[in-house]
Amino acid sequence: MKGRVLAVLLFCFLGSFSLAVFPSPAGATNIEFPSFSLYSPVKIVVTFIYTQNVTTHVGTASQSLYKAITSPTSVEFDTQALDVFTIDMNILYSLAQNQTVTIGISEGDRPTKSITVSMNDKDLSLHLIVNVVEEPTFPTADQIANAMLDRWQNQLTAFEAANSQLTNEMSSSVVVAASLGIIAFVVSVLCFGTMFWIHKRQANLEAKGLSG
Repeated sequence: MKGRVLAVLLFCFLGSFSLAVFPSPAGATNIEFPSFSLYSPVKIVVTFIYTQNVTTHVGTASQSLYKAITSPTSVEFDTQALDVFTIDMNILYSLAQNQTVTIGISEGDRPTKSITVSMNDKDLSLHLIVNVVEEPTFPTADQIANAMLDRWQNQLTAFEAANSQLTNEMSSSVVVAASLGIIAFVVSVLCFGTMFWIHKRQANLEAKGLSG
């Protein structure tokens, strides 16, 4: 197909996308990706029919590391850095080529998702803006179980410590109460003995008074 084609590709990491093609009076195929986010590490591979005229330019928001490998049949982009990457590829032929271009995109540990674009032109241009972000992590069932077990163990240890402290306090209270009871008993005996001695002495004195 001769003429300019603007292909707008809406892609997200869930794998759904839509493709809109608009004809234009020029002799190229121009594929533009809106900005989208992918989980690190990211790998993008574009494959096409053999040509010696392939150029690739990668721009970064920060000075992040990446790898861009260009060959006569493919362009590969790899990175683990968290950054925003602008990727421009230009693939030229001396004659118009009727071909299907494959774009493979992989992120994190997920399998590669492939997108195909048909073209019949001499010039293929691709423009991508990729925001590479860190993949969120979620605890596994074993990690949750271990965390709950640790929490229960800590609660049990705290309960045992509190129970031991309460037992010690109760033991101390019993000892104090017993000591007070013994003291009270001794005081009572002394008081009773004293009263008995006084009463007996008084009785003796009264008996002597009567006999005199």
